[in-house]
Amino acid sequence: AELQRVHHVLRPAIAQARPQDNHELLDAETGRKRWGDDVSWGQALAQFCRHKRDWLRNVDPDTPPPAQQALAEAHRFRGVAASLSMPALARAAADLEGHIQHKLPLGDVWLQLSRMVSRTLAAAQHEWETLRLEQAANEPAPQAPAAGSGLDDEQWQLLLQGLVTSL
Repeated sequence: AELQRVHHVLRPAIAQARPQDNHELLDAETGRKRWGDDVSWGQALAQFCRHKRDWLRNVDPDTPPPAQQALAEAHRFRGVAASLSMPALARAAADLEGHIQHKLPLGDVWLQLSRMVSRTLAAAQHEWETLRLEQAANEPAPQAPAAGSGLDDEQWQLLLQGLVTSL
């Protein structure tokens, strides 16, 4: 009964949890369709979150790396962004690639890419957490054991004695 009540409370909260303005950061509907099921989609988002959190810890947003390294980073980000339906991150990575190809200064676009990674990471983390809530809410509530299928009186007494003794 308690789990059913929790499920009833969770469903509306989940519906309200998805911010509508994150579509440019993370197109969740397209991402879910692309990955085919929520489990695969959730695993991909979790991996993105782990890797990009580490990336943000190790990168200096104010100091771009050498052009070849920046180009490799931009290329990886474009691929990930396309795979996970992250349009704004894909554009930021494409802008960085364009600056490198035209031998333009990288400072501002590197900073923009770093900021976009951070914003996209927040959106992906939110989506992943929302998926986890949905999965929990959709799990069937456990059924009460049928009469006679539990412990007998003697087993209950032993269990309670052990519990009291351990306190």
